[in-house]
Amino acid sequence: MYLAFLVEEQSMVEALRNLIPKILPDCLQYDIYSHNGKPDLLRKLPQRLRAFHSFLPADAAIIIIVDKDNDDCKALKIRLEQIAEQAGFVTKTKAPDGNFQVLTRLAITELEAWFLGDMAAINAVYPKVNPDLHLKAKYRNPDEISHAWEELERILQKAGYHKGGLPKVKVAGEISAHMVPERNNSYSFKIFCQGLLAIIKRPQLEVWMNDCSSP
Repeated sequence: MYLAFLVEEQSMVEALRNLIPKILPDCLQYDIYSHNGKPDLLRKLPQRLRAFHSFLPADAAIIIIVDKDNDDCKALKIRLEQIAEQAGFVTKTKAPDGNFQVLTRLAITELEAWFLGDMAAINAVYPKVNPDLHLKAKYRNPDEISHAWEELERILQKAGYHKGGLPKVKVAGEISAHMVPERNNSYSFKIFCQGLLAIIKRPQLEVWMNDCSSP
């Protein structure tokens, strides 16, 4: 079974390389396609999806992940869904029977909120960060932090790290390597994980799952 992840930029690539094996079986194949930011992804998405539709097998799936940023959440989701439908795909939102090929997901407000949802992972990489930060109300729902990457930068710099600025790709790889999906406080991350698990539970994958689970 094959998955294609379409993402904004390299920091999400680094995060997914560590997170996918923690969420999905290791017997699947996948590629991660990075873009030069959100506008580039959205501009290229229609053509890229049409190209995928011309050869993608029925059991494969495409996962589109974008940061919400300051966009209206519902409007952005609808835009992604419409692009997928116009390319000939059925999305998870429009497939009550579970028979879909495209999953659209938003990181709210951005990828770094997923990192802030796992303070233990941050502490594993940056031990000088206050280990009790997770007890503060603002971190109980990191999706509500409007500028998550700036908040993460502030936390790390306060502890003496990355005084010259946050190296987003490096930090993404380091923190995601220590993340445990089940303990994450980010609601959008939980929805992302649920969506991935829904992909492998699709009706057409029953035989594949049995083969994958066999010793």
